[in-house]
Order: sequence, then structure tokens, then C-alpha cells
Amino acid sequence: MAGGLLGCALGALPAQAAQMIHIDDAAILIGNGFADGVLFLDGCGQAVRAGQCDVAITALAGGGFSTPRVIAIAQQSDAFPLQQFLIAERYRPVFSAEHLRSAGWIEHRLQGNAALVRAVAAGLSRTGANWASALALTLRRPGLSFSEAGLVQKVATPAHAGPAFLSSFLFERIPA
Repeated sequence: MAGGLLGCALGALPAQAAQMIHIDDAAILIGNGFADGVLFLDGCGQAVRAGQCDVAITALAGGGFSTPRVIAIAQQSDAFPLQQFLIAERYRPVFSAEHLRSAGWIEHRLQGNAALVRAVAAGLSRTGANWASALALTLRRPGLSFSEAGLVQKVATPAHAGPAFLSSFLFERIPA
């Protein structure tokens, strides 16, 4: 099944459409070609930007993809097959968000672990158009305890030009 899902991901997300960066215990997947992805990468840390980017799909296809956490932002059509692949590879979703852009605003629909949703909502409400950096910083925050309790929340922020529909998510590996 994972092979079929990977095939779907390969078809939906061409090799030049994502980068993967390893930081501490997380793989960070970033879709290319839109300003929000660049800002998300900035939020992951300036020090990792030079020389540490690999093509995400190459790593997935190589079978060496194993990390405790996966954090991503991509256009929605690219994110879905990657999420399905992660589920097949024994990861569970902890947080997901849809970012819907219209008329100079983005509505962020946050869903998942209650503590994380509250932390992301608080960060987004203070950032303005630089919401993607705040999102990355919050998702990478060490020591945030995750519970099974879920929450759904909406937050609106100003937007610059970019794709109309984005997705972001955090997945954790299920212990064997």
C-alpha cells in the first residue's frame, strides 16, 4: 500500500516541488514556489537554509525516511498524498491546518492537539502577513506536551499574494 501511496505522491508532487530539511528530531517538508513556503523555512531557522536542503520525494522514494516528527507546508493538492504516505508509514497526525486566502486575508482553520492549536492560534494572531514563520516556530517548539484532546479553531491574518489554498501539518511516528 505504501508503494501505491508513494506513487501517488510522486505524481502529485514533482521532485522540484518540495524540499526536506532535518532539524533535531524533525523532518521539515516545504513546498517551493510561493512566499509562504519561504517564510515557513525562515521560521525553521536561518542556519539550516544553506546546503542542507534535499529533494523530499527523493528521500521518500529511497526508503530511508524515518524521523520522529514531520512538519510541512504545501499546496493542498501536494499535501494530501504526503499525509496518506505518512499514515501508511506509521505516523499519526497531531496538527493540521488549512490556509484559505481571499481578498487580502487568510483564514487559518486549525485542527488537532488542543495545546498545539491554542499555541498556533496565539502565534498567528500576533504576526500579520508573516504567519508562516510563526507557524513553523510554534510547530518546532520543544517541550510542548501533546494530549489526545482535540480542538478546532479559526484565525484570520492579513495576506500577501500567494496560492489560494495551502495546508500545513505535524505528524509524529507511532512507537512500535
